[in-house]
Amino acid sequence: MGQTESQPALSETVVSNLPKRTQQRLSQASRHHQPSSFSFFEAAAVAKTPIPKTPPPPIPRPPKKATSSTASTNEKQPYSSSKGSMSSSMRESILSLSSNGGILPLVFSELDGRRYLTSPGTHYLLPTDDDEADRLVILHFLLKYAFKGNVIAPIVPRLKQSKAQVLDIGCGAGTWVLEMASDYPSAEFYGIDLVPGFPTSIKPNNAHFNQHNFLATLPFPDNSLDFVHLRFMLVLLTPPQLQALLREISRVLKPLGMVEIVDVDQRIQRPGPTCQSLLNEELPRAFKQHDIDLLQSHQLATLLMSTTYGDGWVDIHQQQVTIPLGWGGQVGQVHAQAMDAFYKSLKPTLRTSAVTRSPPSTWQPATETHLSDQAIDQAVKECLRYQSYLNWFVCHAQKAFLSPASNTSHKHSAPSLVSTLESGLVPEPHAWDTIDHFIDGYTD
Repeated sequence: MGQTESQPALSETVVSNLPKRTQQRLSQASRHHQPSSFSFFEAAAVAKTPIPKTPPPPIPRPPKKATSSTASTNEKQPYSSSKGSMSSSMRESILSLSSNGGILPLVFSELDGRRYLTSPGTHYLLPTDDDEADRLVILHFLLKYAFKGNVIAPIVPRLKQSKAQVLDIGCGAGTWVLEMASDYPSAEFYGIDLVPGFPTSIKPNNAHFNQHNFLATLPFPDNSLDFVHLRFMLVLLTPPQLQALLREISRVLKPLGMVEIVDVDQRIQRPGPTCQSLLNEELPRAFKQHDIDLLQSHQLATLLMSTTYGDGWVDIHQQQVTIPLGWGGQVGQVHAQAMDAFYKSLKPTLRTSAVTRSPPSTWQPATETHLSDQAIDQAVKECLRYQSYLNWFVCHAQKAFLSPASNTSHKHSAPSLVSTLESGLVPEPHAWDTIDHFIDGYTD
């Protein structure tokens, strides 16, 4: 399924840019294993209890009242990169496009010791601090193991070519960009995010990062990128924002360039009573109040097929990987830890609005349960008891090829895509018959 090694190999560059607490855990694990070969899951298992919360990073640290700040240095230098590593033409194009609404004024609120982005037009219901960065790093290596690599789309041959251009939208701490830039030194990798949490010094020469408002634009010219990658983004985008972002992705991709979207179906499969009522029913309703569709990941292929803007998408594929929650070995344990951290880090106002009500009985009145830490702990225990799991999806597609001699109403595909277009068939997601159909290596 994947195209790189199945066991995560951590380079010094990648490790040096991980959160300090994650580096410490990796260091502890390396005392008993070869530093270049130990599994990340062995390092993640060092902490037998959930990761303790730490205060938000001191710089920048917002006051208790919501304040606004803008990364003014990015207006002068839109991409942080090593000297001479980015082509002058690409740098000039990014400079020009970044000046048009590229910087989002950052407004934060501090709630229960966590920092949340509250800038107008954003729908971030997760924090932006070190604890959240830790969670995303764990998910990165979990999915790298699950999908047997950092990329699923058949883009690797192009990445090995000189100066292939790759964009990661919502790059966070930049772990995916750093690993990919190390694996494919001939390509150029760009990471953008609304909030700057990426490395600014130690990184490969072909890795570039910048704060940019991708909800408004992408800072690249038309038909300039070979590959665009998104991961863990659907929980932060309203359906109109996702559609607008896909339009921008279509604009910046070269003909036959590829997009890959990786995300999770938040519906817990084989749920216990708490998981079903509180997490599968009430939580999506609470997200709906913030205009977020929590259950849109399994509809990605349909969304791409039904697009009516630009040249459209062809060669659309969607794959599914089932990952256990709390059982099935180390992978299930790490996955449950990441799930626990996800629910407990949601914005407090969202958690209190997700309420399930038990019916009254002859011996007790009706009771209400909101998404408290105790309820989440109960849900995690249920996942172990009921052998629950989540389905992760990856959807990749190519931007349709439009012949220069044709008009905008007539589309032509490259020869390699003719059979796909003529058949009109798109591979359906794999239907899992039983919970035992996991990827290799999931059970001890």
